[in-house]
Amino acid sequence: MNVALNELPDHCRIWIYQAPRALTVEEREVISAELENFTSDWQAHGKDLYAGYGLFYRRFIILAVDETVQEATGCSVDDSVTLIQNLQKSLNLDLMDRLQVAFRSENDLVVSVKLDEFKGLVEAGDVNETTIVFNNLVSNLGEFRTNWEVPAAKSWHSRYFESVQN
Repeated sequence: MNVALNELPDHCRIWIYQAPRALTVEEREVISAELENFTSDWQAHGKDLYAGYGLFYRRFIILAVDETVQEATGCSVDDSVTLIQNLQKSLNLDLMDRLQVAFRSENDLVVSVKLDEFKGLVEAGDVNETTIVFNNLVSNLGEFRTNWEVPAAKSWHSRYFESVQN
């Protein structure tokens, strides 16, 4: 059962997928249509999942499920991964690259770079502890709503500033 993401409670489990660049209008339309169909029919052991999705900043796909209504099982999670893999293939995008770091640039644009490049930006002083980063490790909607966009010093990214300060 598809539910608007903003109507789902904070305890909902989430998965975040990040594109390496801003998605085009056409890509966002394809992704939205696929996610709409998927979340409308998503089931675990024949029972509907209370699920929703969102696209943020033309770059992030958020998939959420309220497991107090019906728990997502291994097979249902696998189905969602298959959906993302199919989107990757049809759009020629890597949506599962966990070595991509997204942050807000000085002019407030959302930028994605490889982790090694991010480390270099830290060392060069182009990214600092107050730079807003996207913490894709958040695991539920409550964390997403409060701790997804955070200063680098308050996320797992903070470890890269330790070597610069020493």
